[in-house]
This record gives sequence, structure tokens and C-alpha cells, in this order.
Amino acid sequence: MGNIKSKKSLTIILFFIGLIITFFVFVFFLIHRVNLINLLSIFGTYASIFGIGVGIIHLISVNENIKLTNFAIIETIDKIDNIVTISELSSATNLIEEIQAYLLSEKYEMSLTRLKDLKKVIIENSYKYNELNNLIPFITLDVNNLAKLVDGAKGIKVLIIRENLENISTTLTKIKVTLNPLYNDNR
Repeated sequence: MGNIKSKKSLTIILFFIGLIITFFVFVFFLIHRVNLINLLSIFGTYASIFGIGVGIIHLISVNENIKLTNFAIIETIDKIDNIVTISELSSATNLIEEIQAYLLSEKYEMSLTRLKDLKKVIIENSYKYNELNNLIPFITLDVNNLAKLVDGAKGIKVLIIRENLENISTTLTKIKVTLNPLYNDNR
């Protein structure tokens, strides 16, 4: 905003400098008895030059305002994206808690369904965070192991699946903390 005021001040200063120069030229021509048409052409020239100067200053000011607006838009989009990501990661953390509860109560079909939902959320957000890319193979392995368990396979250790889920939850929480402006002074 201060930049706009400086542009207005510059415009006013240029106007008065031009007015003073035109006045001295006018006085000079009055002394030398030049006709009125020449004087009017001098004022017209000044008005044209001043108009061009004001137009250039205005264009520069508009260009700066566009850049500031674009920066604010990008910053707002980033903040909204962070809020959405925090929400999605919170949802994923809740899914993990739900899966853990299903695993403890040996409802493996429900665990499998919710684990697939978790995998989807992780994949959808993995383009933003490499840490999530590293989790996809573990979730895929857990989905496969749970599917085998649902199909009646023996020897599948649910404890390992629960440990993987806890590690995933920890990673999600770390990402949420880095995104949350309450915990992050850099944003």
C-alpha cells in the first residue's frame, strides 16, 4: 500500500514540476510576444507528456498490484492445501485407530476394508510427501496379509500389521505437525 502512495506522490510531484516549467515557458513567450496558438500548443504538449507519464506510472503500479495479488493467491492456495492435507491425514489417523480396534476384536474383513481406505488416502497424498511414498509398500504388504488371513491362511502375524500401522500413524502425525501453523514458526 505504501508503494501505491509513493507512486501517487511521484505523479503529483511530476505534475507540479511540469506546471512550473510550463509556466516559465509561458512567461518566456509572453516576454517575446508569441501568439496564443503557440502558447496553447505548449500547454497541449505538456498535457500529453504528463498524461503519458501518469499512464506509465499507473501501468507500473497496476503491474505491481497484480504481482502482489498473485503472490497472495498462491499463498492462500498453499494454506488451503495444507488445511485439506491436515484434515485428510487426521482422517487417516482415525482410520488407523479404527483398523487397530477391528484387529483387536478379530474382525479381519472390516480391517481389510478400512486398510484399503487408508491405502487410498496415503496414495492420494503421496505426491506431496516422500515419507508417504515410503509407507505404500508396507500398507500393500499389510493388505495382502490381511486378505490371506480373511481367506483362512495361517501364520499371518497380526502383531506385525499393528506395528506397521503404529509406524504409519507416527509418520502421519509428524507430517501434520510440520503443516500445522500452530506448531510451525516458518509458515
